[in-house]
Amino acid sequence: QSSRVCSMLQGPSAEVALPTKQCPAWVLLNAGGTGYYRGGYTREQLTKLLATPAAAFTPAEQVSLWADVDAAVTRGDLPLGEALKAAPASAKSPNRLVVQSAASLLELVRLDQLTPEERQRFRAWVASLYSARAHAMGWVPKPGEDDSVKDSRSLFLRLAGGLGDDPRLVKESLPLVRAWLADRKS
Repeated sequence: QSSRVCSMLQGPSAEVALPTKQCPAWVLLNAGGTGYYRGGYTREQLTKLLATPAAAFTPAEQVSLWADVDAAVTRGDLPLGEALKAAPASAKSPNRLVVQSAASLLELVRLDQLTPEERQRFRAWVASLYSARAHAMGWVPKPGEDDSVKDSRSLFLRLAGGLGDDPRLVKESLPLVRAWLADRKS
């Protein structure tokens, strides 16, 4: 069961009474994902939110939450490894913006500071998250596709083929690259 409380904060901090008899399992700041601000969560609060099934949130709330997670990781309030534990669930989202928001955390991984074995494991993990969708979409647009499909294709190919270094996608890209280098209109 969930409930919603709307309150206008008038200063840097405030107390908001919740209409529950016991502590809630989690509290999501910025319900609806419509506010133009960052929610400040404790590490424990973020961990609970990331463990909550995505179906509990709207796509806008998920995008907002991932932005808050990104800010928390950047500030050092949440270890990147803890945030990345929730990436597999977001990778399955049908909403491209949710996938993209969560995947932005992957760019915080410093590949140059990983050992070759760790880098290989990381790339394989990324490929395991995004390759199936990248393969399903393929490299070549189909007639009549709208822009959202094209954007999704670009996202999944970049994640699986670029960051994930999926060998099949890399191999499939070579003839396309060679054709484009020979004729920019190809």
